[in-house]
Amino acid sequence: YRETVSRYQIRGLPTLLFFKDGQVQDTVVGAAPKGQLVQKLDAVLQAS
Repeated sequence: YRETVSRYQIRGLPTLLFFKDGQVQDTVVGAAPKGQLVQKLDAVLQAS
């Protein structure tokens, strides 16, 4: 797991990474409300 922590520069838990086409598009560190997560996911899915 240390390689993953280093690779994605994870500094806190929980950390949620949003990927598209193998690339990190957005990151959420810490607890987040459902609405914020849905917004971020929608943005990643709509990005070209």
